[in-house]
This record gives sequence, C-alpha cells and structure tokens, in this order.
Amino acid sequence: LFEVPVLGGMPRRIRSHIRGHLAYSPDNRRFAYVKDETQLVVSSLDGNENEVVAQSRPGDRWIVTAWSPDSTRLGAAIYSASDSRCRLVEVDLATGTVKPIPTPPWLRIGSVKWLPDGTGLVMTARDIETELSQVWFVSYPDGAVRKITSDPNSYQGISVSADGKSIATVRQERLVNIWTAGATGSGRFSRITRDLARDEGMSGVSWMPDGRIVYTVRLAGNQDLWVTGDPQQQLTFDSDANFSPAVSPDGRSIVFISSRSGNPSLWRID
Repeated sequence: LFEVPVLGGMPRRIRSHIRGHLAYSPDNRRFAYVKDETQLVVSSLDGNENEVVAQSRPGDRWIVTAWSPDSTRLGAAIYSASDSRCRLVEVDLATGTVKPIPTPPWLRIGSVKWLPDGTGLVMTARDIETELSQVWFVSYPDGAVRKITSDPNSYQGISVSADGKSIATVRQERLVNIWTAGATGSGRFSRITRDLARDEGMSGVSWMPDGRIVYTVRLAGNQDLWVTGDPQQQLTFDSDANFSPAVSPDGRSIVFISSRSGNPSLWRID
C-alpha cells in the first residue's frame, strides 16, 4: 500500500503483503485489509499500528471487508472451501467476535460497502440461482437481500456516494463464442457458434472424434454441456453447474465436473 501526494511527489510505502480490498475508517485514520487470506488486520494510516482483529477458521479465507459508518464493526466476506460458498459476516472491532449477517450463501462476493446511515450494505456478488455477478442491497441487521441490477452482464467493484444516494460500479459486457484455428498457425479462423449472452465454451471445450465439439453454455443461470452440429444439441439438463468436459478417445463417453450433488465432483454421460 502506497500513499501518493495529490499534487505529485514521491510515493510513501505504508504496508506490504496486502491482499483484497482496503476499507478505510470514517475518520480516515485507520484501514482494514486481508493478510495471507487468513487474517483480518486493522492498521493506522501511518503504518505504525497493526492489529489482527479476526482469524479465519481452517479451510476458510477472508475475501473483502467494509468499515461500518459508526466505526464499531467491519462487514466482511468469507469463502469456505468445505462447500465452495461465500458468506457475509460482521466483525466486532472491540471483541473480535464474528457473527453471520443472515443472507443466503453466495458463489462469490466481489466487493462490499456500507451505506452512510448504517441501514445496509451494497455489494457485487454472484448468487447461486443465476451465477451472474450483480449489484445487491443487503438490509442490516436482518440480512434481507434485494437486487439493484438484473441483466446478463457482470458488475465488478462498488463505491457509495457520501450521501448514500448513488453508487458507482464497473459493468462488464461479455461476448464469448467458439472459434477454431489451423494448427499450422496459418492465421485462418472459423467461428463455430454465434449466440449472445451464453458464454459458449468459456468453461470448457472438447473435440469429438467425428469433428464435433462438446462445450459449455451458461443460460438462465444454469451451465450445461452442448455439442455442435446441425442443429446444436443440449447434453445435460441440470440446475447446477456442469463444466470442463473431456470426451473419451472413442467418442462414446464424456467425463465432466458437476456440482449437482453439492461439492464439485466427476460425472460421466454417454
């Protein structure tokens, strides 16, 4: 972490080995950050004071944090390897107590900010139903959630205006299709799929012996396996994620990863 004068000058290093987003206290004298993914640390802006306020449990890791407007607690996101889910918690700065904010689990929480009046938080997160990174409002302390955005795009990073009436975020518009190229490096490319907002092949492709391609499609929150052809054919029909296909050399079986039974595991279909 460096401090840089607005009018120019030499940067001053404040702290090293910082991971994740910084969260500044309302008086701008302290900041919170994640160290080694296992420690939630509060430091003074001059870098002289450094305190570990919370330690993650084995298998968990801190992702992002946000300082409450009354300076008494941190809102934070924790990733649990046991079920590959993220959860929103609050950390009492006086005692280090970690208490869940009762929202549903998330596939990913990207950024979190408190509203200035402390009545809730806004965040970018991927929910289990749609798997898309959207902007959400989380009421505090009851944890009721409401979507602020709802579209096929993804949103990353978030900032709240001083009066709490506006937010800023980055929208990512993504177009992913499958292309082929000659192995000789001749520069000849062929576009195989052309659909919009389906992330075609983004989570895996695999050739079949007959020249067709098995690939992933994300549609309406589900991720399934499809195969090219005329017409294209859907191979899996499941509400969870199916990805990373591998076709057997004889073309009779496909092994892939699926979360249909909970944790991601290997499955096989004809």
